[in-house]
Amino acid sequence: MFQVLASQSRYELQQQILFNPNGLAINTSNRFGNVDAIGNVSSFISVSHPNFGEFVNNQQLSAQPNLIVDHFGTGKNAILFNGTSDFLIKVNTPYIPNWDDEFWFALNFKTTNKANNCIIANGQGILFAGGTGLRLQFSTTGALVFALISENSGAIIAKNHFTNNNYANNVQHSLIYHHKGTNTITDDDFYINGTIVSSISTRDDDFTGKSIYPFALSVNTVLGHRADSNAKYSGYLGKTILGLGNPNITAINNALNSAS
Repeated sequence: MFQVLASQSRYELQQQILFNPNGLAINTSNRFGNVDAIGNVSSFISVSHPNFGEFVNNQQLSAQPNLIVDHFGTGKNAILFNGTSDFLIKVNTPYIPNWDDEFWFALNFKTTNKANNCIIANGQGILFAGGTGLRLQFSTTGALVFALISENSGAIIAKNHFTNNNYANNVQHSLIYHHKGTNTITDDDFYINGTIVSSISTRDDDFTGKSIYPFALSVNTVLGHRADSNAKYSGYLGKTILGLGNPNITAINNALNSAS
């Protein structure tokens, strides 16, 4: 389910982490889990990867099961998160870019929930309100908000978000966010369905000399809620890719929308 891909020419990256639910199919048991006739996932099979370090097991894949398989077209699956108890987590993630690293993440989503609906977060556990690290969530209007939080959880916050758009509109969208590793977050780019879109930014302070991982805690990648376990995601999440470096937008968008 989670896999590290290294030096893959398809995406032109040194390292990326892939969450891919496309192996889930009705009435099957496979390396992802057991799926019944109506698409309920009754269990997640423990998976690991030689480059990934730790095992991902059922105890780290939230308190459910009974996530539901939905299709973004033939063979393109998504997982339905219920907004109350569903989430997936990879503890001790190898994906730990800081604010001064160039990185990106990409995903497919569909939701109707707006305010504080957090799809993905990367941060240091749940000990601090809001959680240091990075996250993607919705505003009260359905705009998408990217946040970088550094030093003591909230001492520095920078956001880049779409304006005058409601993406919590029950329509499937692909998203790619590109952070360019600069102190000026206005340089960052949002892509929706493969096309760059306008955005604005706000900030509290300067990132220089600070870190988004300043504490002696493990860094976790969380799908389905914020790093402090609040703002749980309600909606569908499809293939998700986290990468380092400069993204190839066309290749990544095609990969998001493929059935493999």
